[in-house]
Amino acid sequence: MTDKDIRKFMQENKVHSADSKEFMEELIRQMDLLPTPASMSAEDGGMAELILEFKKRLKRYYRICAILTISLDCIICVVLFALAFLIGVSKLTLIAAGVLSVGVVAWTLSRSPLIEI
Repeated sequence: MTDKDIRKFMQENKVHSADSKEFMEELIRQMDLLPTPASMSAEDGGMAELILEFKKRLKRYYRICAILTISLDCIICVVLFALAFLIGVSKLTLIAAGVLSVGVVAWTLSRSPLIEI
């Protein structure tokens, strides 16, 4: 809301009394003396755009990190299962490779910025 909107609203909803005009003038005078909050000042309009641009770039960085993390996890899991087949195919070996794969994925996800996306 602008000052004109506030004044118009106050004029429309003013208290009716014998000296209401003087009361409203004094109220408006005191309101004009109040400082304007920094979030409402027009001077820092560029700061909001700068913050949004930073957020957008940070989100893009996190996306790239997520793609790299998932790609590396897939490569590591494929290598683990390939080693399990080369060593010998048994249920115990495949279970161990699966547990190691899940462990690697969990460890890399806990260390990556995927949570921030």
